[in-house]
Parts: sequence; structure tokens; C-alpha cells
Amino acid sequence: SSAILDLTLDAVEKFPFTPTFYYYKGLAFFEKGEHQLCIDALLKGKEFIIDNDLLLSDFYAIIGNSYHELSNHQLSDNAYDLAIKYNPENTHVLNNYSYYLSLRSEKLTFAKTMITKCLELTEKSPNPSFLDTYAWILYKLEEYEQAKVEIEKAIAIQANNPVLLDHYGDILYKLGLLSDAKSEWKKAHEIDIENVEIKKKLMINE
Repeated sequence: SSAILDLTLDAVEKFPFTPTFYYYKGLAFFEKGEHQLCIDALLKGKEFIIDNDLLLSDFYAIIGNSYHELSNHQLSDNAYDLAIKYNPENTHVLNNYSYYLSLRSEKLTFAKTMITKCLELTEKSPNPSFLDTYAWILYKLEEYEQAKVEIEKAIAIQANNPVLLDHYGDILYKLGLLSDAKSEWKKAHEIDIENVEIKKKLMINE
């Protein structure tokens, strides 16, 4: 919100060498969709980080997210690479980076390695979004049986997520289970009525 942004701008002015305030400033810009301003704040603030690799990793994570939102994949990937270098166990980066690679159908084996590590790190409290990423990478690798196993784990945790249901439909479709696929797409459509892609699939397969 703009109140938080005002606070952080004020804090950065008063404490210009405190990286945490730049972090919150960057986050506030990110939330407002001001991605270039977010990146600028974090690139400046990271210069004041001393001996704190975890914080540095978090800075690069958000820089990566912002570059992704600006569709600058090369700079986004570079930032994620640095985020992982400074904290190889940054689960959100391992997930986001691998998911965005899967959407682009790029470096899928590398993406699979990252998400597998992410799932190992979160084994005790499974995250449906991370499981979905794994399922989608397997889908892109044409490992449909295993993709089905993983997406079903995600849906067992979070049943009414249209993205999960849509992905489930796509996986079932590839396994030749058309009526099951349609039933999942219908569920996804009921939750996310505006989604044009899901509408298309239902129309084509009527």
C-alpha cells in the first residue's frame, strides 16, 4: 500500500545504509507493479549488504521476479542464478525459476533438478504450488504418468485452485483420458470463468 511505501521511503532517507529498508521499499514497489523502480531500489540497497548471503539471495529473488514481470528473461534468469548461488536452499527461487523455465520449455532438466531439491526441502510441509511446478515440468518432459501423481498430491492439499485443476485436465488429456480431462477443466472454468484458455479447451473438446 502507499502508506507502507511512504514509510519505507522515509526510512531509506533517514538510514541510507540499512539494506533492509531498501528490501521493503523494493517489495512495496513490487506490490504496486512498479517493477523497474523495485529493481532500482534493490540494486542500490544490495551495495550495503555486508556478510549476509541470505539477505543478498532474497534481494536477487525479488529482482528476478521483477525482471520476469517485465518479460526480461535473461536478466531474470541471471538474478535467480545469483539468488541460488547465495542461498542454494531458497525454496521460492527454486520454485519460481523452475516454473518460469517450464512455461518457456527451456532448460527442463535443470528445472527438474531445482524443483526436486525444493520439494526435498519442504517435505515436512508440502506446498501445492511447488508440487504443481514439479507436475508441470514433468508434463513438459512428457512424463505424464508421474505428472499425474504429483498434480494429484497438490490437489489433495488445495482442491479448489483453478490453475491446479487446469493442469490436471491437461495431464489427463495427454494420458488419453478425455472425459476426465473435461471434468477437471469444467471445475477450473467454474472457479475462473474469465479464463479464455480453459474456455477454448472446453469448446474444442465438446
